[in-house]
Amino acid sequence: LSERKKSEEIIKANDLYVITDQKENLLAIIEDILIAGVKIIQHRFKKGNDKDHLEEALKIKSLCKRYNSLLIINDRVDIALASNADGIHLGQDDLDLKNARKLLGYSKIIGISANNEIDISNALREGCDYIGIGPVFETSTKKNKKPLGIEKIKKLTKELNIPWFAIGGVNTNNISYLKNNGFKKFALVSHLMNSEDPKEDAIMILKELSNEN
Repeated sequence: LSERKKSEEIIKANDLYVITDQKENLLAIIEDILIAGVKIIQHRFKKGNDKDHLEEALKIKSLCKRYNSLLIINDRVDIALASNADGIHLGQDDLDLKNARKLLGYSKIIGISANNEIDISNALREGCDYIGIGPVFETSTKKNKKPLGIEKIKKLTKELNIPWFAIGGVNTNNISYLKNNGFKKFALVSHLMNSEDPKEDAIMILKELSNEN
């Protein structure tokens, strides 16, 4: 299997996508959730310089590799390439997908954040591999974004034939409610990053997601 095919398979097969946040003990948290069985990590850089960013990305990449998990780098195509990450995630204000693909080549996957029809159809047309859609609910990580709500997201994703993850205010209290509304894949930030016991929490969420209800 080509590298990209393998990554696409992991994205298809896994319903929990975890996004990092700046934490003192970030590597320990990441290892905990990888041990729990999380297969997709998206790393977001907050503060610091590029030399530190790359060093951190390389450490996370080797952890992910050890647990057969994907490392997706947020926004920074250069660091994704230098750390040999498995893919990149782009927001609407980041580099566009076409140029990112030019730089990355075809072995990497590219995900896009989108929250309206135009952005979604552009992403599909340009060959995006998966989409993050939200925010579903109010969320502290995206203060300036109005939540889309469940009905709107259902409408936006009705025809979608690539994997998509609901993001924004998703946590253990609302996952089963969202599942009952037909949502299948979820991206979590604060919930696991701020957890007292990230491993236990991740195990619980994975269990809940694997329950066919």
